[in-house]
Amino acid sequence: MRKIRIFSIVLCALFALMLMPRVAFAAGDVEMSFTSTSFAIADNQATIKFTITNNSGSELTVENGSFEIVSMGRQLPLGSSSQIIVDAPDTTSKIEDKKSASFTLVLTDIRASEGSYTMLIKAKDNVGVIAFNTCYLTKDDSGAVDPPKPETPEDALAALMLASVGQDGSVVPAPKGNAGERIRLRLPFFNRSAAPLSNILVTPQLSASLDAFPFEIEAVDYTARLGDMRGGEIRELAYDLKLSKNVTSGVKEVKFNAIYYNNTKGGYETATVSAFVTVVKGASGIQTDEDGKLVVTIPKLTIEAYSIKPENEQDAVTGRLFAGEAFLLELTLRNNSLDEAVENIQLTLENEAGVILPVEGGSNTVFIRRIGAGESAQKSMKFQSAPDAESKAHTLSAKLGYESGKSHKSFATTETITLPISQRIRVRIDDPVTYGDAYENQPSPVYFNLYNMGKSSLYNCMVNIEGEGLRMEEGFFGGNVGPGSTMRADFNIIPSVPGEIAANVIVTYEDVYGVETRVEKPFTLFVQEEFKPGLDEDIFNPMPEKPLPSRGLSPLLIIGGGVLAAGGTAAGLILKRRRRRRRELEDA
Repeated sequence: MRKIRIFSIVLCALFALMLMPRVAFAAGDVEMSFTSTSFAIADNQATIKFTITNNSGSELTVENGSFEIVSMGRQLPLGSSSQIIVDAPDTTSKIEDKKSASFTLVLTDIRASEGSYTMLIKAKDNVGVIAFNTCYLTKDDSGAVDPPKPETPEDALAALMLASVGQDGSVVPAPKGNAGERIRLRLPFFNRSAAPLSNILVTPQLSASLDAFPFEIEAVDYTARLGDMRGGEIRELAYDLKLSKNVTSGVKEVKFNAIYYNNTKGGYETATVSAFVTVVKGASGIQTDEDGKLVVTIPKLTIEAYSIKPENEQDAVTGRLFAGEAFLLELTLRNNSLDEAVENIQLTLENEAGVILPVEGGSNTVFIRRIGAGESAQKSMKFQSAPDAESKAHTLSAKLGYESGKSHKSFATTETITLPISQRIRVRIDDPVTYGDAYENQPSPVYFNLYNMGKSSLYNCMVNIEGEGLRMEEGFFGGNVGPGSTMRADFNIIPSVPGEIAANVIVTYEDVYGVETRVEKPFTLFVQEEFKPGLDEDIFNPMPEKPLPSRGLSPLLIIGGGVLAAGGTAAGLILKRRRRRRRELEDA
């Protein structure tokens, strides 16, 4: 009996060890690094090479059959016979502490079209994921007769663009200064794609025209190196430039050319971006005859400043413009001449693409009777952007026509106003659903769907969990979600306390300008207590306890009495039957 009890205790201890939660590796304990950021898809298969480094302080065991490849964003189409083949000498790789091991995965039966696919590679041991990283699989069908078409409108745009905020998240203001002053021009470059970009070079477009390049040319070469950028990264470049003493007042558009290597597409690409500089106080224009002699001074009329007031009260606080919504544009026009007035001023604002138009019943032209020498005038105009306007900076061409107050000659000039427009993000999230019952200290699967119902992409979608005693088994990164697309989030949560828990699923994503949005989706989780068998009980082979001896009659006496009572009863019945039979014979 003592041996049976000891065996039961051992079995209970082993059962309790099986129920213990896995102790996760800390960040940096196990690292996965690829030999390249992108691997080619050829002959319907791709070969992925990477290294796993063990920094956990103990030996690590990796089963060669425990690798998983998951598509992030654009789904990689696979055939029915697709499989992951591990090219390794042994079925099990043991990696000592501070050592590394190389692995090669071959993914077969790929039915991919031309383009790039973001893939998440997971390495697992016998209890869970120990390391993961992302790489790109790229298929190049350059031998095709027709050129490849972009998957989405965003794919047709350059990967490199200017952001409205810097690396620290603060808004980058447009520089301004007077003629002859030195200003600092900040350029926050944004890698809007998921692809890493390398060898980025930026050069301003130099010009003899002060309207195109309003600075003094002080160097032979203005090329600047931006280095390498990860997908979604913002990196800032700054130029210290001196405004020419001959530049006129107004807003000047300065263009910059960028060339970079797209590691996903495997080739160099170019992009052109524009920055805008405001010359507050500039030089006055002059007019000469054919011999170059001064004829008359031309009064210079410029747009000194402008402001935007969205019609929506909430947007008026942030100053952001959204597609399809009306806004008020307030302009300040200044006569920069100190000795001559301008008269009969006509201002016309136009957008060549037809994205920004006057509101119904409004006009894109205003008239000002007169602006005195050195004075300014304010005008307001109401516009509305198209509902399908792309999320980017749009320009309004400001055409100014006016007359000199002295000579009554007519003059004309054109300036540019930049209006950044965003598509309003519309997201719907289903209620989170759990599979089966949730138990204390045990992983519980949860899933939900996110629907992008807007007209612009969501970038860097991530999922987290909040609630008493709740944590995620591993983080969930959904990547980018295009317009009209769905993201399905599947993940495990581990509760550490039993009972009813009020939890929140936290979803974060960014818009094209890098502005992050946080959405909370509440749900309730019922957690049952963890099963903990007692170590003093034999739960596998229960045995009845030995009864204690009774202090009353002996069991033998009780049994003997019962037998005698039964025999007496039987004898009485037999005698009764014989007597009844005898009477029946006598009566007959």
